[in-house]
Amino acid sequence: LQVALHAPERMLSMTLAGVGSGSSLENLDTFRKTCVETAEQFEKIGSVEVAKVTREAPGRIPFLVKDPRGHADFYAALARHDSKGSANTMRGFQAGRPSVYTMADAIGRATTPALIICGDEDDACVEPSLFLKKHLPASGLTFFPKSGHVLNLEEPALFNEIVERFIALVEANRWGARDPRSVLAG
Repeated sequence: LQVALHAPERMLSMTLAGVGSGSSLENLDTFRKTCVETAEQFEKIGSVEVAKVTREAPGRIPFLVKDPRGHADFYAALARHDSKGSANTMRGFQAGRPSVYTMADAIGRATTPALIICGDEDDACVEPSLFLKKHLPASGLTFFPKSGHVLNLEEPALFNEIVERFIALVEANRWGARDPRSVLAG
């Protein structure tokens, strides 16, 4: 999304999956504080221990239910992440990124074709996904049923199918702006 807003010439399309967590303006300060605390946890206790807590977050449970082995593999990989790099990501990127709700005007001017994908059980991303659909002129939105935050891992075949279809439509110049009447008028 940031590339589409600041350097749209560098992209042909964008897929926004599980996007917007932490955007709630009412809870933004709390979200940022939590990100900084998580960064400190990475530094103090390391990736192995942080992964144990993260894997039980509400948005991760649908993945556990669908694919316990995949869930375990994912968090084993997270446990191998460099603690310093993870802390820097949490502190410098996650805690510092703007809420999508503060960028409505810029988002409304973005013309890059966008596919928004959200799990219907990814509570932190449902409202931001709806907001993006409302404001991005060339966007489409799909929800994956009984899915959480890691959509590409929970439903890899469905995710790949939908993204592949989106890219094909963009490449064929058949993914237009919101108003379908513009096609009839042209």
